[in-house]
Amino acid sequence: MLVFLLNVAGAAALLIYAVRMVRTGVERAFAVQLRRWLRASTGNRIAAAGSGAFVALLLQSATALAVMTAGFISTGAISAHVGLAMLLGADVGSAVVVQALVLRPSTGSRGRKLRWRECWNRLRWTGTSSESAFAD
Repeated sequence: MLVFLLNVAGAAALLIYAVRMVRTGVERAFAVQLRRWLRASTGNRIAAAGSGAFVALLLQSATALAVMTAGFISTGAISAHVGLAMLLGADVGSAVVVQALVLRPSTGSRGRKLRWRECWNRLRWTGTSSESAFAD
């Protein structure tokens, strides 16, 4: 049990460190562009959600965007309602990334596009075997 807790604590520490490194790198590399983007996206909540989704698609991490947004809110660069819209957009962007990685653009058994039920069946484990449903 102690080893498990140490592994979880180590994984959490590595996640926090990696998010900090991504945030620092993005802020250093794109400081001027980031300020311009923030000014443009604070006009309305829809633009903020769209920009949050776009950044989450680029970074492939809603957590990194959440850390950056929390920093911007605490310094007063953006308001809280715009930050919340960015976070919701980042969640949508992360969901789009997951769907793009999981659902392959293949066809079903009769040459037609896959339906959602077939995609769900592909995502489930095949039962007793240790291979996933994606095994070719």
